[in-house]
Amino acid sequence: MQAIAATQRGPYHEVLSHQHVPAAGASGGAGASPSLDKHQVLIKVAFSDLNPVDLQKLQNGPPVVDENVFLIPGYGGSGTVEQVGSAAPKALVGRQVCFLVNPESSNNGSYASHVVVDHQCVAALPPSGKLELRDVASIPVAGLTAYECLVKLGLAADTTKRVAEGGQLQTIGMGGSGRDQAGGGMDESVTTRHALKPTVEPPPPPPKVKAVASSLSTADLVDKTLLIVGASGGVGSWILTLAKAFHPNLNLIATTGGGELKEQWCKSLGATKVIRHSDIGQILKGGKEGSVDYIICLTEPTTTLFTALSDVIKPYGKICLVVSGKSIESLNLGFCFFKCANVYTETVFSSIRDRYKHILPKDEMSVILDLMAQQTIKAPLSPDLTSDNISEKFSDALKDNGVLKLLSRTDNKRGNLVMMVHAGDGLIFMDFKTASIFSIPRKECIKKKIVNKSTKEGHTNDWIEQAPIIERQELLKKITADPKLGITKVAEKQAQDYQDGLELQEAENVKSKWGVTLKKREKNAKGEELMFVDLRTGALGELSRKKILEMGAMTLGPKDEEGQETVVEAVTDFAERDDLCATVRQALKINLEG
Repeated sequence: MQAIAATQRGPYHEVLSHQHVPAAGASGGAGASPSLDKHQVLIKVAFSDLNPVDLQKLQNGPPVVDENVFLIPGYGGSGTVEQVGSAAPKALVGRQVCFLVNPESSNNGSYASHVVVDHQCVAALPPSGKLELRDVASIPVAGLTAYECLVKLGLAADTTKRVAEGGQLQTIGMGGSGRDQAGGGMDESVTTRHALKPTVEPPPPPPKVKAVASSLSTADLVDKTLLIVGASGGVGSWILTLAKAFHPNLNLIATTGGGELKEQWCKSLGATKVIRHSDIGQILKGGKEGSVDYIICLTEPTTTLFTALSDVIKPYGKICLVVSGKSIESLNLGFCFFKCANVYTETVFSSIRDRYKHILPKDEMSVILDLMAQQTIKAPLSPDLTSDNISEKFSDALKDNGVLKLLSRTDNKRGNLVMMVHAGDGLIFMDFKTASIFSIPRKECIKKKIVNKSTKEGHTNDWIEQAPIIERQELLKKITADPKLGITKVAEKQAQDYQDGLELQEAENVKSKWGVTLKKREKNAKGEELMFVDLRTGALGELSRKKILEMGAMTLGPKDEEGQETVVEAVTDFAERDDLCATVRQALKINLEG
């Protein structure tokens, strides 16, 4: 499989490179197939979550004792399930999911084309078609960390009541429909869903005991304050998003290291006040009474910082620490002790180490997925990802304009970062003139108006407005017969048939499968066809090459040594191109030998 991997510890830009590595759990060489445990699933990664801990563990983890073992960063993301173990839900196969990776498996990270995870760490997206793989990729690490912090402070939504009956748990409320046994499929006829085990106060309650994640209603929180230290990053952005959704009247104070961009970002997510870390003791009231009911600290609790937090916390307040560091070894709990404040710690991987005795990550992810599907919240992805200077692509990750360079920055970093490993539910384009193949994320296609959002009531698919209504078999014949694209092995006679050309039938003012009337497309010259495959809908069609160039969806580069046109977006890495070709074959159900 393809991966961004290292064979030794060190700074990412010194040790990481694109490599072809054995699949996680596989024995043998790079081409060996994965061997799944009965509880595991194999996922084709669409988007990897990017978190500072990825680079920290890469540089500061335990020494590498075997140079033949690859270190693959990444602990979460989204993709499509390809295989399942004997004890994993069979219904997960083919489903789009988000997933959390076991941090103990160094050669099985999400910076790769495939990943193997326990099915308890996999949540299927609701089949409504409203969610995109890019948007949900940051849920498993940053999103769950944020959610678990809020649960520990008693600030999970007041409707997330958890009931244990004879060891069987279910969640009541959340205003949505239930989830199926596959770990996240929506079922409109079900009104309850699998629940998260109570995590507010350890130990968990025994069976037949009702546990409520938050006994505080929205009205109760009018005069309550949550202080988020380090709020502009990935986890902090999720905390602001979820806390605001759960309790609109909760006073949210965010701290940052400074900078107008970070301040504006926090306020856009619902912060009522934004201050510097260093100003906590000066701006917020301290002493015996304090002024803050809840604190989530997302930076290292140094002596100076924790002293300030202990000063401003109210009696019986709650503090959750997410980052450890050396300072945790000499934490002074004196003032917290006399205020009877509760101090919690949080790491999202504890559920894996505990073998899911207290928490099922798939159920926590399902709560957030439901909120997103209901359009109650949006994933707080970094606005920097939309910059023309940044590429989300896997192939560009280690370049100066790649997302890893952005991840390594310490200045003005906001929100969550993701990397597009595979096209996911985007579009794959095949340019016949240059024999180029490349993919574009769906959101970018919508932004550039290659894809239009459907406005038809009850309809969730997007459509390609420029696509003509052409017999699918005719298009398939062109794709499979083109010797340059390499989608299939082409026989000599097939190549000749291709050169002779195939007359494509067009239609004016006819209804597409999405219920939209299409206008006549400007016809491409023979041999200059531009085809697309829509991975979400399975649609196949031809676009106007001239119009796509004018729209900036495809850019011509300098001519090659033979004087032929080149395409800037074209995938040139052999393994990555082969992966895209395989995806086209899978989407169109093309036999490789055909």
